[in-house]
Amino acid sequence: MTSLPTPIIGLIVAVFVLVWLVLRTRVHALIAMLAAACIAGLLGGMGIDKTLSVITSGFGTTLGSIGLVIGLGVMMGRLLEVSGAAERIAWSFIKWLGKRREEWALAITGYIVSIPIFVDSAFVILYPVAKALAKSGKRSLLTLGVALAGGLVVTHHTVPPTPGPLGVAGIFNVDIGAMLLTGMALAVPCVIGIVFYAQWLDKRYPDFVPRTLNADEVNAALEQYNKEKEQKELPSLTLSLLPIVVPIVLIFLKAICSTLATVEGWSGLATHPVVQAINFVGSPVIALAISVLLAVYTLVPRMDKHTTAERLEEGLQSAGIILLVTGAGGALG
Repeated sequence: MTSLPTPIIGLIVAVFVLVWLVLRTRVHALIAMLAAACIAGLLGGMGIDKTLSVITSGFGTTLGSIGLVIGLGVMMGRLLEVSGAAERIAWSFIKWLGKRREEWALAITGYIVSIPIFVDSAFVILYPVAKALAKSGKRSLLTLGVALAGGLVVTHHTVPPTPGPLGVAGIFNVDIGAMLLTGMALAVPCVIGIVFYAQWLDKRYPDFVPRTLNADEVNAALEQYNKEKEQKELPSLTLSLLPIVVPIVLIFLKAICSTLATVEGWSGLATHPVVQAINFVGSPVIALAISVLLAVYTLVPRMDKHTTAERLEEGLQSAGIILLVTGAGGALG
């Protein structure tokens, strides 16, 4: 009987310890991942000095490749939250698709909004929209909520600049542009499947349809909605989508130019000034920096300098632990 190689045994034990620490103890995920990395290295026969060296280099290499992208991504996402851009996107798709297609509108909104905004924040922002649609259109809140959550979760876990896909790209040395395009393509059939599942839930659990409101309740809800709408001026749909679409287009153009440069007969393309400019602005760091500037000057043009800096820093505060955990994942990888 052939015994398992020592590195494989170390990896199995490390994964077991990681899962146990995260699920069964109060140890933070950062400490758990560092502990798992130490176990994998020591049991794998790397020795103390080599294990510590690999952990440090893995942590630094991962953050070096994706740290700035995560930071810029959360800054842009925070401005999309406070400006009302997410709500504008949702209401616009609902208006375009019409009645009885609210689940499709919410799923598409989730697909787009969750690219720059964290899934939990995006759900908190958009859930009132789903709730209002359920009441006004006599739709199942379960159906609309699942469609919204599905669209949010899928792109959050497959499309950069959210931390998960960026962490995978950094650990496995995958080009972020390729990760973005592949993730967006992969998310489409997943979102479609989730919408069909949400529609099935509508038939399977009809009790989740809200009760019919009486005239006084309808008038009160309408008055409250108009009051909130007057207090919060939403940006236009074009401006709401601009900080999301521009970096995607720039990264996509860079990927096309890089692909064409490898084709026989097009080798000189890489040295062309226009292509070099596209490669520069299409790099994820520069593309997202442009996106943040667009968000600052188009979504919140009347916000003063101090408040704008506070909002951007709020986004960075949420990125701190994400950067550490992502780096620890790189050390374990």
